[in-house]
Amino acid sequence: MTLTIPKGNFRVLLLIAEALAFLLASTWTAKSYIAGRLAGEGATPAHIEEARRLDPNNAIYDLDLGRFYQYVPAEINPNLAVSHLRHAVELDSHDPETWLDLGAALELQGQVREAEPCFDRANSLAPRDPQVQWAIANFLLLHGDVNQAFLHFQVVLAGTPRYNQAIFDIAWKASGNGAQILDEVIPRELSAELAYLHYLVPLDRLTEAQAVWKRLVSGPVTFSPLEAADFINRLIETHHPVEAFDVWTDLRQKVLMDADLAPQGANLVVNGSFEGEIENVGFGWRVAPSNDLRVWRDSAEFHSPGFSLAVEFLGKENLDFHHVFQYVLVEPGKTYNLDAFLKTQGITTNSGPRLEVRDAYDPAALNKLTDDLKEDSLGWTHQSLAFTSGPRTQLLVVGLARIPSEKLDNQISGRVWLDDVRLAPAIKP
Repeated sequence: MTLTIPKGNFRVLLLIAEALAFLLASTWTAKSYIAGRLAGEGATPAHIEEARRLDPNNAIYDLDLGRFYQYVPAEINPNLAVSHLRHAVELDSHDPETWLDLGAALELQGQVREAEPCFDRANSLAPRDPQVQWAIANFLLLHGDVNQAFLHFQVVLAGTPRYNQAIFDIAWKASGNGAQILDEVIPRELSAELAYLHYLVPLDRLTEAQAVWKRLVSGPVTFSPLEAADFINRLIETHHPVEAFDVWTDLRQKVLMDADLAPQGANLVVNGSFEGEIENVGFGWRVAPSNDLRVWRDSAEFHSPGFSLAVEFLGKENLDFHHVFQYVLVEPGKTYNLDAFLKTQGITTNSGPRLEVRDAYDPAALNKLTDDLKEDSLGWTHQSLAFTSGPRTQLLVVGLARIPSEKLDNQISGRVWLDDVRLAPAIKP
């Protein structure tokens, strides 16, 4: 038997169905909106309960109540917290944060075994989420599973820098084993490795920093040489010049430095003709800041094409000038020759710029200066020093210097240019 509906009645029924559907949708939307407003900011448990009644299948209200009874001091009720959080995971078993909250609530009640599956579930739902992994790692650490905690901390570090300082501190307190921390906590990810290097250096954990550095430069990713500046400086400051030079060498071999910063034959001075940029890093030229100086690479004045280093004294101070220099690694008890070309223009006062070489750690062992240049030099002047390094000298400072004047008119102004700086072992006759 076939049922037929008159066309006019069909349209009426269709309109009624559409109206009912719209009414149901509107009612659901209105209830959800009202529930959301009731459970909004500043809501009390009563407000959230009413929202939950209006929208009983929304897990967020049980989650809010669970957190309310777990964390708000005036309302703490561990049993109610667990009850609501259990209901929340029943309504939405795919939210890792709800599982974390339930696990934390159970843990606070001493139900550690019941809490473990909650953290496992959160881990399976969000294996790469830094915030979730942070909570899991702390749970494992609190209960003595350091190795597993470290693996989760590694995921956190790979995902965000937010917890870097905390994780580094925790790892050292929990283990104190630099090799283990590098292997199990620090991911093979550039930003995390650099952050860990920068963490270790100020603490003078330089052996561990060297291990991080070796892993960094063995990887395929490039980075700015400035990332190594503090490490090299600290190695130099702590009397480890050879190790500092090794780091500098790694930078050059990884082709992170200008090609002009490579050694040229027997010359131990890097970039002695200033064809490369002034990097202010490692064993290249350095320029210390001063309000009475202007320093630049000059392409208009040079002894050999196409640059020199120009320094302008601005006449504000009786300057004790050692601001342009380079560290040079040498052998103890060996004779060297230092040569350079200088040019001056308009140098005032009775003390002008000159060439300097000294032991970086013990100037009493070696401290030599050439004659100073005053006024206008009328061309390039060759300056040289022959010297023998001290019995324990490993690191020299080579650069420009100016001794403060003892005259009343002592504020130096004028310019000096430096070019073709060379330091090499003396040739035996």
